[in-house]
Amino acid sequence: MESQDTKTIFNRLAYLIESKKMTPYGFSKELGFDKPAKLYTILRGKVRPSYDTLETILTKFEDVSAEWLLRGAGDPVRIINSISVKGGNGTTSIEASTQITTQVAHNDNKILVLEEQRKGLERLLDEREQTILLLKDQILILREVIQQTRSNPISVPAS
Repeated sequence: MESQDTKTIFNRLAYLIESKKMTPYGFSKELGFDKPAKLYTILRGKVRPSYDTLETILTKFEDVSAEWLLRGAGDPVRIINSISVKGGNGTTSIEASTQITTQVAHNDNKILVLEEQRKGLERLLDEREQTILLLKDQILILREVIQQTRSNPISVPAS
């Protein structure tokens, strides 16, 4: 589901604000709060969000799953199905559309982090390959020295 800890309502609200690419101030204004202090107090865990606050969030952001927001169960995004019946000139047709809202911002962030990790691992791999090549060269040199030493033993003068 999410990489961020969303076990508490406070963390889920913080995750929601981040996934909407908003600041707590902008989020509170979007909800119609006169002062953002109410939301900041909730996010700090000093008070739990009221029923009215949760209802406002779920009304304003229809793609947010109430089950996830309230209990942390399931996915933060819900599938919105809408069916409309259109009639004209004595005909009736049914149009069904499904809107699936995804957490693109969150996924983009995950992708960036994974790409950075991949680049770091590739650099590490290149460094290790270079170290292996240097060690192989040193082994060859040592073998040559050993062979030369065996074929031309060093004579120690007798006393």
